[in-house]
Order: sequence, then structure tokens, then C-alpha cells
Amino acid sequence: MFLGYGIAIAILIEWWRRRKDRFKDPSASWMTDFVRDELMPVEESKLTPEAKYERFLKRYNRQWRDQYGSDSIYRLTTIANLIELYISQRRYYEARGWQNLAIQILEFNKIGDEKLAAAYDKLAELEMHMGRVKEASFAYRKAAVVYRTLRNFKSLSENLSVHFDAVAKRDMNAEALAISDELLEVLETLHGPTAIQIEKHLLHAETTLDRQKLPTPRRQLLKLLLALHISEEALGKDHTAVASDLKRLASFFAARGKVTAAADLSERARMITLLNKVDGVDYPGIERDLAAVAEWLELRNQDADRTVAFHMRKRAERIAEKRLSKTRR
Repeated sequence: MFLGYGIAIAILIEWWRRRKDRFKDPSASWMTDFVRDELMPVEESKLTPEAKYERFLKRYNRQWRDQYGSDSIYRLTTIANLIELYISQRRYYEARGWQNLAIQILEFNKIGDEKLAAAYDKLAELEMHMGRVKEASFAYRKAAVVYRTLRNFKSLSENLSVHFDAVAKRDMNAEALAISDELLEVLETLHGPTAIQIEKHLLHAETTLDRQKLPTPRRQLLKLLLALHISEEALGKDHTAVASDLKRLASFFAARGKVTAAADLSERARMITLLNKVDGVDYPGIERDLAAVAEWLELRNQDADRTVAFHMRKRAERIAEKRLSKTRR
């Protein structure tokens, strides 16, 4: 009889705590869990290792809650371990509840860095496991906002890439295309307008989405990038054919208002053309061109660029000295 009263009082105390608590543990049957994990004697030897581990984590979580408060960030490690356990057991509904709790605690403690973004990414993955695409998309976007605020473009590109695949596989073409456009901008910021990463994503988008419904400029950009990268691979990055491909890309970007990208590509094409020109016989004013190409190579600083630039400057000095000696005569 006294045991029954004790259990009832313990349940009432836990119920009152939960009623006042903004950060309730996400359990569909908290009373059953509380009685089973805290009040009922259990033969540990009969429990599976996973059941023992879950029981330990829940008890540890309550101890942290009671000692430091339900909004304490100290709870996050235990909560993360519980989430991983549930994911390994494919108990995605329970894992999602705990993940939402982790996000609540992070936001309450004003932790708005990569930890919060990663938490939203994890929530999105759980929503996808449950087939809740719209909810997953919302969580991916929340993570993207944090990454963009932090200017963490590498993580943002990874987030957008996973988000794109998630919605594209569900035939949500309009939303997938919007995410793809955003990803292309981020990849351009990270790697430049002619990056191989942009080409790979464009190819991936073409195979994933309906190619005929893709905007014409995207198909044009992919064609131009393929031509450029094939020329670079087959002929070398400083071949005259590469300069021609760069000029076509510059015209493409200029027509779409990307003035800076167009100017950079035009300048690169000009310097490649000049590099091939100074590689021939001497001509009037070659010293100036050699100096310009040498400076460009030093700035680019790829492979043997600095060595080539050094020899170009020496060649310019020899030509200048030779002309000066002729003038003196």
C-alpha cells in the first residue's frame, strides 16, 4: 500500500515538472517510461545491450535536467547519443522528437553557429526517413540560413546539394530547380565561374530532372564548360583553343549581367593569347608584354608559373640590353 502511494507521489511530482517544463522530454508515453526506467525493478541481465544503453541515457538525461535545468546545454551530449541510438534502431519518430528538443535548447541558449545548422540538417534527414519531404525541406532551409549568415559557403554547398537530391527524387522539379540555382551561385563564389564543381552539378541536374524543362541558359552554360574543360584536359590550360572557349564564356556571362565574371574570363583569355604570342620571335614592344605575362603568371602561381615568369623577366632584360647596345652604336 505504501509502495503504491510512493509511486503515485513520484508520478505526480514528475507530471508537475513536465507541466511547468518548456523543454519536455519527447516521449509518447512519459508515464510508462518514467515508471519503467525509474520506479520498477528491472533485471539488468535480461536486458539487451541496446536496452541497457537506452535506460542509462534516459536516466542520465533526467539527472542533468534535475541538476542543471531542462534548458541546459549540458544535456545535449546525452540527447545526441539517444538520437544516434534511435537512428541505428530505425526509430525515426522518437529520434525526431529528441532532435527537435536539441534544437529548442540550442536556440534558447542563443547558439546560432554551425551546431544549430548541423542540428537542422540532422532533423531534415530524419524527416526524409519518415517520408515528410516538405518538413525536411523546411529544416534544410533553416540550416541554409544559418550557414549563409556565418558565410560558411562550404557547408552551405553541401546542405544545398543534399537538399536538391531530396526534393529532385520526389519529382518536385520547380523547388529542385530553385535550390540548384542557389547552389550554382554558392559554387561560383567558392570555386569561380568555370569550376569543375559547377559542371558536375549541371550534369547531375540534367540526369536527375527533366532535361527538356531546364532553362536554356543552364544547358548553354554546361555546353560551354564542357568545351572548356575538354580543351584544358586535352591541350593544356594555356592553349589558344582554351582562350577561345574563355571568350565564349565571357560573352555568356556578360549577356546575363555578370560583369565581373565576364571581365575576369576576358582578361584570362587575353593573357593566354599574349603568352602564346611572346613564346615566338621577338617583336617591337615584346619587353612590355613579357613583363605583363610574367606578372600574371606570378599571381596565378600554379605548377611552374613562377619559374616561367622568372625566365620571362630575364628574357625581357636581355632584349632591352640588346636594343640599348644597338642604340648606342
